[in-house]
Amino acid sequence: MVGIKKKWLLVILVCLGCKSQPKPSSYNSSNSEIAYDLLNMVYGQNKGLQGSLYYETNNPYDASSDYYSDVLKDGLDHYINYQNEEEIVKCPLDSLFTEMDRKRLDKKIMNLKVVLLYASKFDNPKALNYEIGTYADYQNVGKVKKAVHFISFPVIMNTGNGTYGVFIDQTPLGGYIYIYRKIGAKWKKLCSTTLYLV
Repeated sequence: MVGIKKKWLLVILVCLGCKSQPKPSSYNSSNSEIAYDLLNMVYGQNKGLQGSLYYETNNPYDASSDYYSDVLKDGLDHYINYQNEEEIVKCPLDSLFTEMDRKRLDKKIMNLKVVLLYASKFDNPKALNYEIGTYADYQNVGKVKKAVHFISFPVIMNTGNGTYGVFIDQTPLGGYIYIYRKIGAKWKKLCSTTLYLV
């Protein structure tokens, strides 16, 4: 009996030890498949964008992503509708999301993790790249096979209004926020707004 207890104690300790190890590339969300579906539609089906997407996402704590704090200082909806003077880049978040949903969206963006993207999730597995590109590579997408899109993992919002995907895409030309809505099996881009231009 004592031997069995020792074996179970050893199994429990091993399991606890495993749990304390950081998970390098997993994304524990029931919405991750939906997020990949969106990314695949935007980046994975176009053969001309071969190798243009960086394999690792960014997040608010990434040294190159200091724009998150500016974006969320007063909320994403405030940034989109008041930071940009151009009407073309405005997006009526207040008509898409309730106030509670907008706060939830801000919180989800600030809690984004760095995720390693899996090529197997894309129709075009060569969409991902491990080499970081520059402005010159951006101008030659399709010829130069380097990453020129550095994204946040999409935040999926399931609301009474539908399912939405929101992500940030940073390129050598600037940063952009994209908002998509899932309609049936497809995604429709509702709006995009400029974070900054280089």
